Amino acid sequence: RSLVYSKIAALMRATKFVEWNATLETAIQEFELKIQQEMPSAFQSYLGKTTFGYHHYLFIGTMLVLPLYADSLAVLSHGGHPRQVAAEVLTGAMWLFTIWPVV
Repeated sequence: RSLVYSKIAALMRATKFVEWNATLETAIQEFELKIQQEMPSAFQSYLGKTTFGYHHYLFIGTMLVLPLYADSLAVLSHGGHPRQVAAEVLTGAMWLFTIWPVV
């Protein structure tokens, strides 16, 4: 995580969204604000005019993924391996937040 944060801070400094001597925390905060400001319009540009907004896709996707998460977590109580469960949950989250809305 620290490597990712330092790379984000370097990007924010290099693109002059923050001062060259800004702290890591300041750079990360500005990055988060930039993402919140830019991502909705970026998705709109990518998806074009659609019937559903991104938040609709997230809601529908959540309703589809929650039973799978519950099943994966139930596997833990029956001796399932935590890494397998974590991998399944992370894969579902990746589909939910990134891949499925743009397919």
